[in-house]
Amino acid sequence: RYGVDAGARLLRAQDLDGSTGTVARDVVDFQAQYGITAGAGSDAVVQWVDAPASWSALDPAERKRIKAARIAVVTRTANPESSAVSSSEIVIWPAAATGQISAKKSFTPSGDAQRYRYRVLRAVVPLKNLLWADLT
Repeated sequence: RYGVDAGARLLRAQDLDGSTGTVARDVVDFQAQYGITAGAGSDAVVQWVDAPASWSALDPAERKRIKAARIAVVTRTANPESSAVSSSEIVIWPAAATGQISAKKSFTPSGDAQRYRYRVLRAVVPLKNLLWADLT
């Protein structure tokens, strides 16, 4: 389990004792989504869904539909600038072209938060080798 605290630190919960460890500093947002297929027999991702929503407790059929995960981390500079340097919208997931599967998701700094410079780090990770996957 990962989360961002009020001190802009990306934290990881330890499995055994429940304590947390700092993974990175100056992190202001962390997003993760599952890439799912239309059915267990398919290998094409048709939708990205947030894990904490209805996909947080999976049955075996749903688990077979997950083919990828995408992760985004929004970081900022350690020190603020003297004036606003960032826009009021930092795009985490850009909107896809018509007919594709990605919806736009943004982080919105306001006030003094616009005095920082931001960077979005994104990765898409295939979760299993499709040649070995049980597609039935």
